[in-house]
Amino acid sequence: MDAITFTFVLRSYVLADGTRKILLRITQNRKHKYVDIGYSVKADDWNKERKEVRKSHRLSGEIKMVMYRHLIDAKQTYLISQSQDIPISANEIKR
Repeated sequence: MDAITFTFVLRSYVLADGTRKILLRITQNRKHKYVDIGYSVKADDWNKERKEVRKSHRLSGEIKMVMYRHLIDAKQTYLISQSQDIPISANEIKR
């Protein structure tokens, strides 16, 4: 079974209001699938090293909760399939 990794990234495309979408990246076999978490921030409000929203953003607490909810749901789906020896792909986790 292939290992699947999860991380948050800031999309490179800049929206009309100057913000970029926050995406959950699911990687399997060097192929990426992205899940939009529903929030976007300016590049200055994104901490690249920690891969999270800076505390200076007015909605940082709310955005972090949504980010980690998506991460927990994805990891839970992966771990359940792994514990039952059912092969799962990044597409299935994305759904």
